[in-house]
Amino acid sequence: MDIEKKEFPEYDGLGYETEDIAPQAALKFLIGIGISIVASLIIGYGAYVWILPDPPSALPSDRQESLKMQSPPENMAPLQVYPVQDWDKFLKQDTEKITSYQWINASQGLVRIPVERAKEMVLEKGLPVTQPATGGTANDKNAESKPASN
Repeated sequence: MDIEKKEFPEYDGLGYETEDIAPQAALKFLIGIGISIVASLIIGYGAYVWILPDPPSALPSDRQESLKMQSPPENMAPLQVYPVQDWDKFLKQDTEKITSYQWINASQGLVRIPVERAKEMVLEKGLPVTQPATGGTANDKNAESKPASN
């Protein structure tokens, strides 16, 4: 121990390093890291653009002979390509049918009425009741349909 004290008398009694890292060295290191990151990003993007092919075609192949083989037969029903939009369209049409008035056959006086109105009419008038013909039963084919009387 005496040898160490004689060689370094300025460090007597100190058990740790007294100097920090040089600020210039730290700054150079951080600048080098930053330049490396930016260069990596530029090189990576360049490789991505270079390797990336043109946008893919909607069909597996653009060659004319392949297009003939990829086309569905004429007698085949078309595929449902947009199911969500088709469902929205169906729901809108169906909702329109059950909530609106429309002539079905004007000469016969047939109309379509909203479901809620039809329910109200059934509650007001009642359901038609089948009564047996004379000498028959309720299941007889000759039975007439008459509305129930209240």
